[in-house]
Amino acid sequence: MRTLSVVLMLALLAACGSESSPPPAKDGEVRTIDRATVTDVLSADGEMGDGPVLCTGPVRESAPPQCEGPVISNWDWTKVWGAAGSEGAQFGDFCFEGKNVGDTFELTTLPRPVGTCGTQEYFARATVLEDGGTYGQAHGPQLCLGAIRLSMPPQCDGPDIPNWDWTKVSGKSQRSQTINGLYVVHGVYVDGDFTLTRPPLEPQQFEGEVPAFELDRNFNSPCPEPDGGWFPKDRPKLDEYAVERAAPFAEKIPGYSELWLDQQFSYAKENDPNRIILNVRVTKDVKGAEKAMRTVWQGALCVSKAERTDAELRRIQEGAQDMAKGLMLSSSPGDDHVDMSVILDEGGRLQKAFDDKYGAGVVRVRSALSKAPPGM
Repeated sequence: MRTLSVVLMLALLAACGSESSPPPAKDGEVRTIDRATVTDVLSADGEMGDGPVLCTGPVRESAPPQCEGPVISNWDWTKVWGAAGSEGAQFGDFCFEGKNVGDTFELTTLPRPVGTCGTQEYFARATVLEDGGTYGQAHGPQLCLGAIRLSMPPQCDGPDIPNWDWTKVSGKSQRSQTINGLYVVHGVYVDGDFTLTRPPLEPQQFEGEVPAFELDRNFNSPCPEPDGGWFPKDRPKLDEYAVERAAPFAEKIPGYSELWLDQQFSYAKENDPNRIILNVRVTKDVKGAEKAMRTVWQGALCVSKAERTDAELRRIQEGAQDMAKGLMLSSSPGDDHVDMSVILDEGGRLQKAFDDKYGAGVVRVRSALSKAPPGM
């Protein structure tokens, strides 16, 4: 126990003892504290104090606040977001779990900003962007979970971050009134906002792996290699506009589903029509479609069977977008499915709704936010 008597010249922080003082507990009993003041300041003689103190008695309204309570033995300010003050005088209100161990208090969970405990924590590797309004509509810090549009300034889709503080992060860049940086962030997603629960880290500072967000689609051709290989030497050379002529023709074939380019053999220049396999999927008469395609395409060709036409997939896409309003980042038909990226499909509820309406796996959902692993 110690009594703090130093008053630093900082902005006043009002803290009510009844709100900030957790009730007493038995030694070793883990308890949840929804709101408590933690303060860590110099002692009266200017020396460092005993360490971060959990205020268990009345909190005196000074800056920093003063109180009595046990030292928190495993507190680490570098892992805490939302503290006020600076080195030698840090304090704030937090929620956490912990237990009394003798004369000290020991955390069993990382501290979080008040109001974020008891809610699932998520994390992501993403750009954070704020626009002061130089070239367009101003907005505060935003977590870019969708594609970043390379406009001036850059624009993106994703939730706002109400408790972001650029003064407490490194690795940022600024041009005019636009500021952005790439970070690994932890937080809770509630009512359309992403509220930080830990300090943001630059990707190289993060120890661990962030799950891949985008669907890893296989663009290889499903057809077996024909006799003579995909690229026989006696085949006539195709000009650079060959694909542009073939694509609109394929779209008019009855039962057309999709077209894509297999470039696994493209060790010449990218999109060289003489080193790619043109893939077309149709829902009926595969042989007839292949014969028709040969009238406009003499290169490597793979025509395969699909379950759904392009028109069917696009109708499903439109319906799925309506169901995912407010969460959707992007969607696209392909691979006989509709792939959708969302901010968060909490509990898989959106995927289940799609499965119930369109069939299992017809719409494939990927969440940009992943559950954060527990730990201190």
